[in-house]
Amino acid sequence: MTSLPTSKPGIRIALAGDLCLGDEFVTEAAGRGRDVLFPFREILPVLSSCDIGLLNLEGPVERSEHPRADVTTRLANDRSVWRFLEQARTSVVCLANNHIMDFGTQSLTATRDMLAEHGMHGIGAGLNLDEARRTAILERGGTRVAFLAFTTDREEVRSILATPSTAGCAPLGDREDVLSRVAAARDRADIVCVSIHWGREFFRYPAPEQVALARDLADAGAQLVVGHHPHVLQGFETYRDSLLLYSLGNFFFPPVRTIHGRRQIQHRAETEFMVVLCDIAPGATPRIEIVGGQRRGDGRLSIYRGGQRKRFAARIRTLAAPLARPDYTSFWEDYRVRRENELVREHVVDALRKLCRLSPAQALATIRPRDIIRNLRRIHALGAGTRGGRTPRRHGSA
Repeated sequence: MTSLPTSKPGIRIALAGDLCLGDEFVTEAAGRGRDVLFPFREILPVLSSCDIGLLNLEGPVERSEHPRADVTTRLANDRSVWRFLEQARTSVVCLANNHIMDFGTQSLTATRDMLAEHGMHGIGAGLNLDEARRTAILERGGTRVAFLAFTTDREEVRSILATPSTAGCAPLGDREDVLSRVAAARDRADIVCVSIHWGREFFRYPAPEQVALARDLADAGAQLVVGHHPHVLQGFETYRDSLLLYSLGNFFFPPVRTIHGRRQIQHRAETEFMVVLCDIAPGATPRIEIVGGQRRGDGRLSIYRGGQRKRFAARIRTLAAPLARPDYTSFWEDYRVRRENELVREHVVDALRKLCRLSPAQALATIRPRDIIRNLRRIHALGAGTRGGRTPRRHGSA
């Protein structure tokens, strides 16, 4: 792919995945006499060296008295999260996700106020539809960068969407409206970055309709398309002069508890992170550096080096390779059926592991009849095989 000439200098943007610095983790760190930022010591120099940083903040910064009632997992960040965002030079925070409204309008307002107080831009959510759709434009070194964020209320995501008079997230559903907003942002800025909260949890490949939409966004003027929500890494591709990152997975996302108090089990893929350092100039194909690593048992984000780094890069290339296949739709449909069956097995095993951790008293206090029914259905599905049914969710709506 040939880069187009540009008269404006390039900038470096750091792109990261889901962040949830929950109050339980903060309390546990304090109990051990550790500063809340200890997990980030190795990655902070990488992030702070960039001109702009973007990540997805999974949940608001406080818990209000009006929690969301239709989910089994609610997320919130400790207010000390601003210290990390500030030290990481995170300029833009994506709020368009399925957890930002877990504690209602009051907590969303507190989150937006906190970001504004520290000179950061929260995108993709607001007190009404106009606010949620608002484009943030930053200027660095004479280059103007526009940021937009969208999400969906489809079953696999279930974000709360804003209306003209109620708070929530910017909707992805009206394709033509989204594309026109990207085109309008391109008229106002040199570079456009679109963040999208989408896709199926724990799937390593995006659905064909996601690939088609990402390419349409690129055609409309987005040089960067950044995906979140699956909680695992997916591949990426360059399309024309745009970089399409389908899922950056979890950046820092320790195990969380359901509303019934049970801590969820995470698999290794959910502990891997990927930060993409993107050198980008107007009209030129982005050049990238990938920094991969893993969240260790004590919470530290450890960067892969040497052989680990090479093996990680090979895994990412493997995830990216099918995107170029002319029969990608057929490939993905085969993968979907296989992955749905794998997830049913994983959920049954996880349920048994969680049960073994409970004392009899804890089991009686936290296990409800619907939990038993749900897992009996999963066991039945193991024998029948899933065929186009609803994909099980490991931790509610997380």
